[in-house]
This record gives sequence, C-alpha cells and structure tokens, in this order.
Amino acid sequence: MLNMRNYGVAEGRLTREPAVFQNSDGSKKIKLTIAAQDNYKSTTPDGKKEKGSQFIQLEAFVPAGRDKTVYDLMHKGDMVGAQYSIRSNNYEKDGKTVYDQVLFIESVDLKETKATTAARAAKAVAAPATEAQAS
Repeated sequence: MLNMRNYGVAEGRLTREPAVFQNSDGSKKIKLTIAAQDNYKSTTPDGKKEKGSQFIQLEAFVPAGRDKTVYDLMHKGDMVGAQYSIRSNNYEKDGKTVYDQVLFIESVDLKETKATTAARAAKAVAAPATEAQAS
C-alpha cells in the first residue's frame, strides 16, 4: 500500500529507450525519463506563450527470474504513466556518506495502444529515408 504523503504520479512521453542494468543476482534495475508537460504556459524570450515540460527520472526494480516485463514493451516516444514513491538511497563513498533520493516506480501504465506505438515507430523509420531522398 502506498503512503499518500510520499507518493507521486507522472504522465508523459519517454525521452529515450529504458536503460536496463543487470545485477549479479539476475535482477534488473530500470531507469526511465518521462517528459511531463506543464499545466501552465510560460513566455518565451521572443514573446510567445508555450507549455514547457519537466523531465522526471524514475527507477524500477525487476526481481531475478522475470523474463518479460512491461518495460520490454516501452520505447522512446511512448506515452506512459507511472506511480512512484520517494526513497532514500544513502551510501558510503570514499569514507563519506552520500545522501541521495530516488523516485521509485510502484506501478506503470502504457497509455497508448500497440497499433499507435507501431505506427509512430514506422513513421520514425520512414522519416530518415525521405530526408535522404530529398538531398
């Protein structure tokens, strides 16, 4: 059960492919960055009003023995939602304690259909080909 005093939700597009780090015991650490659009507009230097984005870095843990996870289905540009909690990640380095915090994914949702993500991937592959033909 999530502690409502230590909880957040981020929804947006993945800025890159999920980074997967294998641990020696067979478990995995997954790192994601979600670009979550602001709910307000800011004035740019040239006077235009635009919505900005916040880039939220999240981490997940996959226990050893799980071959397929939802993270295998995620790709750059996909719309995802993540529920997270804030966790302390304190450790010793060169005899000094380093105090760090991590946004730890509790659950994640894919917000688009498989057909939508496949169409975007096909369009991304076709775009460099048309640029090459134009030059």
